[in-house]
Amino acid sequence: MRLEHRGRTTAKLVHRRRCYLLSSVTCRQWVGRSSEKISENPMPTCAFLTIADREGWFIDDDLVHAPMGGLGWAVEEVVWNEAVDWSRYDMIVIRSPWDYQHHLERFLGVLRDIQEAAVQLENSLATVSWNVDKRYLHQLHEQGVDIVPTRIGERPSVDWLQRAWEQFGCKEIVIKPTIGATADDLSLIH
Repeated sequence: MRLEHRGRTTAKLVHRRRCYLLSSVTCRQWVGRSSEKISENPMPTCAFLTIADREGWFIDDDLVHAPMGGLGWAVEEVVWNEAVDWSRYDMIVIRSPWDYQHHLERFLGVLRDIQEAAVQLENSLATVSWNVDKRYLHQLHEQGVDIVPTRIGERPSVDWLQRAWEQFGCKEIVIKPTIGATADDLSLIH
């Protein structure tokens, strides 16, 4: 697969790394599996976590099904907050559970359940727990990573906004919750 982005083929390299990762997961997941489970399901199965009410969302999870199938994986889209036996999957990928921010503790609880089922979770519970709150950006900045100029405040006031305009010297300010997904509760100020 060759994906072009502004005349460069960097996406191709990312895709190859994903393929390589999936191939290595396949090997690691299948070593030592019982012949009984292999005979029940000869292909490893990946669950894509998604949202229950998909109306109004642009969800492109299905675009990955064929490439995964070509790598020997069966893919199922699974609503993240429904009762599921996670142990029946070989890998679970967080793809489009775009309402998690409204049920954060429950979402993290589901990820804990997946971890306890000893199923490979992409991204890990530790990673999601760390970056679900956008305050992690300041940790990255303190480690020398460039980030978009960011200021965190509990309740932005007119004075707070004025200081941000002066500090950043920008034409637009985006205000969003530290815990959020999509553009929920986002404001753009010109």
